[in-house]
Amino acid sequence: MAEPKEAVEPTRRSGDTEVISRTLLLAQRTADSTVAEARIEAESITGIAREEASRVLDSARAMAAKAVDDSRFEARRAVEDERMRAENEVQSLLARRDFLLGDVDHLEHYLQAQRERLRDAAVQLQELVDRVPGGLGDMRRPLLSASAEPVAAEPVVIEQVAGPQGT
Repeated sequence: MAEPKEAVEPTRRSGDTEVISRTLLLAQRTADSTVAEARIEAESITGIAREEASRVLDSARAMAAKAVDDSRFEARRAVEDERMRAENEVQSLLARRDFLLGDVDHLEHYLQAQRERLRDAAVQLQELVDRVPGGLGDMRRPLLSASAEPVAAEPVVIEQVAGPQGT
């Protein structure tokens, strides 16, 4: 009976080997299946992550573009406001200049009229001097303070006019 035992042993060993082979094969298939599922899941997660990253990137680009557009709009508005302020100031200064030029014109006419009046007065004075044979008549000599000779003061006569009561 020893032979059958030995014959059973190789059969058992070959049965154990077969079980081990099947187990290893099953484990390999399970591992391959798990790896394949993991790869599929990883690809799915990677795809979702890429889509999310793309959305986030697109959103960031849109926000950046909006910020740039808003900044440009604000800069244009600020430039336009400053240009309008400068234009208004220029218009105000031009209007003031026109008023001042008008004032200069009025003053020039006034000056011309006053010069004419002075010329007319000078002509009238000259005619008066020429008309009176002795000039304008005797004039009292001016009193000089540094004069060596005292000048006798001319007597001042105050006349009383008789009133209605005969005083």
